[in-house]
Amino acid sequence: MLTNSPLACYSKMLEKGFTTVTAASKTAYTAVPGDQIGVDTVANIVTITLPAGAVGDEIVIMDVSASNGFGTNKCVVAPNGSEKIQGTAASIDLTTNNQSVTLFYTGANKGWQLKTNTA
Repeated sequence: MLTNSPLACYSKMLEKGFTTVTAASKTAYTAVPGDQIGVDTVANIVTITLPAGAVGDEIVIMDVSASNGFGTNKCVVAPNGSEKIQGTAASIDLTTNNQSVTLFYTGANKGWQLKTNTA
C-alpha cells in the first residue's frame, strides 16, 4: 500500500541514507553516493563536498532549517578535487530558503549535473 503521508516519505529517506548536517555542530560534510542530506544553516554556512563520481551516482541536498536557512547562510556544494559541477571545476552556492537539489553524475565532461533544483 502506498501512502503520501510525511511520515512515510521521511521513512523512505531514512532507508536511502538520509543524514542531517547542522551548522551548529559541523560546517562541512563529505557526501557519499546515494546520500540524501538535510542541511541546517541557521548558525553558519555549510559546505557539502561531493564524492568522486561514478556515472549514475546521485546526491540530494535540501534546506531543513527551522528558520532563515540557505537565504541567510548559504550551502556551498564543492566538487571532489578536480571534478566538475555543470561542466566547471568550481563550487555552486545554494542561496534560497527551502531549496532542494538533486545532483546526478554524468561522467568526466560535465561531472555532476543538476537534475532538479527547487530554487
